[in-house]
Amino acid sequence: EVEHGNVIALLQSAKKLLQFGPADRYLASSTIAFDASIPELFLPLVTGASLLLRDSRIMLDPQWLAEDVVKHSVTVVQTGPSVWSVILAAMPDFPRVKTLITHGEAVEPDFAKRLTDYGETVLNLYGPTETAVWATGQRLTPESCSSASKISAPIGKPLAHVTACVVDEQLQPVEPGVEGELLIGGPSVARGYKNQI
Repeated sequence: EVEHGNVIALLQSAKKLLQFGPADRYLASSTIAFDASIPELFLPLVTGASLLLRDSRIMLDPQWLAEDVVKHSVTVVQTGPSVWSVILAAMPDFPRVKTLITHGEAVEPDFAKRLTDYGETVLNLYGPTETAVWATGQRLTPESCSSASKISAPIGKPLAHVTACVVDEQLQPVEPGVEGELLIGGPSVARGYKNQI
């Protein structure tokens, strides 16, 4: 159960993270059943920006997507790495945007490095649904991708509305680089699961 306050905390953080303002245009193609639709739909509304509302099938048609990005001066496009890989395989000359977001699954470092060619700012955002969409973020650069693990590009640091700590089995913080469990807190954490509170 995500509360309005959780969403407001996300939107305030996202506005700052994306440097999003009235001149921007966000492509909104996620189904409203997917939490990624929250920033797509509401960030433009709370900042005075624009959104380009499209059927989710646009992500399956790279030509249509590329044409819309250019025709409507889209500045922000978000989708998962597996969808980006299909888009870029079909459209290697995909238009460069102000902000390209990858999220929803791990992104392989070499592919993350490739994404940096398609956005002025490229962000790898991570967050379980329980944290009202995004909890951490990493700006991807060729350097950050090269220093990443072989498995995934970094998920970055907590966003402004989030606290995060990696802990061991005794819930004690671990040293940087040591594996552990990620604990997330702050105003973005949802109330809980319905009927499990």
